[in-house]
Amino acid sequence: MTIVVEFIAHFRLATGVHNLSLDMDDISIREMIDYLGRKYGSKLTDELIEDGELMDDVLFLKNGELIKDNKIKLRDGDKLSLIPPAFGG
Repeated sequence: MTIVVEFIAHFRLATGVHNLSLDMDDISIREMIDYLGRKYGSKLTDELIEDGELMDDVLFLKNGELIKDNKIKLRDGDKLSLIPPAFGG
């Protein structure tokens, strides 16, 4: 039972990895973010969650689909992509 977490751009730099395969199943997005915070530090969690909800300017994709509900469950074979806000000039 594998869930893949993909870190894009800034999040890749913050964690030092592009993809992380985890042997987990039936875990909510929020539980996954809490796990990642324990693994990589609370600074990562602070960049993903605000007032208990997913940050509006961060893109959270489950199997390529945008999600906004941190209670959505991840199951075997799912891929969670974390994409930071785009900055330009």
